Amino acid sequence: MNDPTNPLGYSFSKARLTRDWSYPLKRSLLDRALIEAGVTGVSHVTYLLDTRPLSHPHRPPLSVTYLGHDGRCMIEVRSVPSESRLSVADELAKVLADVAQWIASIDDQVPTWRSEWHQIHAIFTADGLRLADDLPSA
Repeated sequence: MNDPTNPLGYSFSKARLTRDWSYPLKRSLLDRALIEAGVTGVSHVTYLLDTRPLSHPHRPPLSVTYLGHDGRCMIEVRSVPSESRLSVADELAKVLADVAQWIASIDDQVPTWRSEWHQIHAIFTADGLRLADDLPSA
């Protein structure tokens, strides 16, 4: 954990982007939110190239999966069309602290909850981005 480019010590991967696609969340902003919330249980952060339309119900720009067995989480950030990056980034900024707090609160959950698999997603609705435990049906 002495790596200044990875203060939380998670493994990191980032897919190369194709033309007209961008990532809506800077890694430094994600790290800052996690550190401010006191998060320590992140094992992987992955930035994925996902060229499905933003309206597709199974392509949230941000997802967290808690695996249950080892007390650690995986975070996925998905690409968005470059022309939508700023608006999606603004929406993600509104929910990022809540996402980090959800991860930080895992240790406070009852043992039966912590023994199971859980997810939280930032999904698009008519009112903007919101957090949900389940993805909408297709």
